[in-house]
Amino acid sequence: MLYDPNTQTLIEVAPVPVPEARLQQLAQLKGGRTDDGFVAQVAVLFLDRGQAEAALPDFRRFGLELRAMSEGGEEVLHAGTRVAELEVTGTLLPVLREESWPHLPTVAHRPLLGGPKVMGPWVTFGLDTPTAVARVPASALEERGLDELEAEALANLAARTPRENKREGLMELVDEYAPEMILLEDRMRAIAAHLDSDLFLVSIPHEGSLFAVRPEGTEAICQLARQRFDSTSARRISPLPILVSEGRPVGFAAVQAGGDDAGGEAADEEAPTKPWWKFW
Repeated sequence: MLYDPNTQTLIEVAPVPVPEARLQQLAQLKGGRTDDGFVAQVAVLFLDRGQAEAALPDFRRFGLELRAMSEGGEEVLHAGTRVAELEVTGTLLPVLREESWPHLPTVAHRPLLGGPKVMGPWVTFGLDTPTAVARVPASALEERGLDELEAEALANLAARTPRENKREGLMELVDEYAPEMILLEDRMRAIAAHLDSDLFLVSIPHEGSLFAVRPEGTEAICQLARQRFDSTSARRISPLPILVSEGRPVGFAAVQAGGDDAGGEAADEEAPTKPWWKFW
């Protein structure tokens, strides 16, 4: 790969169509460093313009720069999104990400749920600023442990006051970081007290809202979570509701084929996959 120091861009030449797995690898390079310098963007140059145009939807998903050769030379068909090399200051907070988030290897993270099979959603971290959230890179763990990082993030999260919408048998928290409040044991115990049930279900399909109901509402909340996960244009988290017990998330909730309610351990339930939302 070539590196353009003026634009901080890595450039790969593609004589043939590029597989989706390779595009994912290239997207993960953004925000990192090479021996030549910081990588703000990754560009792919297609020698065949028709191949480049066919690949445009994938490049939009991954935020990569798409170039093609034409009679006049190189032409940029899609500029993509760039990563800034800045010293960012802001409030450290946890940020939940869906299972197939492509940038996971570049950031400090852990799985939300335990179990023998490691899977998402993922707990990542960000520095919240008035205009954006800067990801905390994996390199931050060279200076402080994950437990220490999370402890600070949770303390900042606990200081936020979400709006509470309460009714008999349900509660909704509304806040930019409401889904992340599933990590706050005290807040989950407060929800349990309102629901009068130590075991309850939490729906966090996307950012901005956390919806909790008693276990007997499994079928309805599974349908709602799936619908909201599929239709949102916001940051996605989980298409399956999560079981909370004793103030902590313990596994996924699902409805079996016959319509019976069922609770699954984190290792036993797979989040459904659809190609068009896979790398939101």
